[in-house]
Amino acid sequence: MRPWIKPVLASLAFGGWWLLLTLCRDRWVMVTLAAALLLWEALPGGMRGRALLLAGAGCLLDLALAASGLLRFVGVGALPLWMMVWWLSFACWWLWLLQSWRPRPRLLMLLGAVAAPLARYGAFKSQAL
Repeated sequence: MRPWIKPVLASLAFGGWWLLLTLCRDRWVMVTLAAALLLWEALPGGMRGRALLLAGAGCLLDLALAASGLLRFVGVGALPLWMMVWWLSFACWWLWLLQSWRPRPRLLMLLGAVAAPLARYGAFKSQAL
């Protein structure tokens, strides 16, 4: 198998996961939370703490954006559980991805600059944000 196939397939699967979380939000939150906890449990022991720190940092970022008025979640308070589940899932995927793929920092910045606004736009269009 070519070395780039696993990261591409994992990224496509994560994109589908983001879509599921965004569209189903609170209806399936316990199922998606259980799946995210399984992802976290599947990480090597040394990476679990890093995943929690990364997820916590993402949640704090969203809380700061919500507190500033730049971000507002529809129908809930400051930060819904489904978004916390997303951050934990993202942290697990990201740490796994970086084990198998070591991109250049400029490529990472470019991907983040394109993917993050697209994800937020998709959440806005699905009326999650």
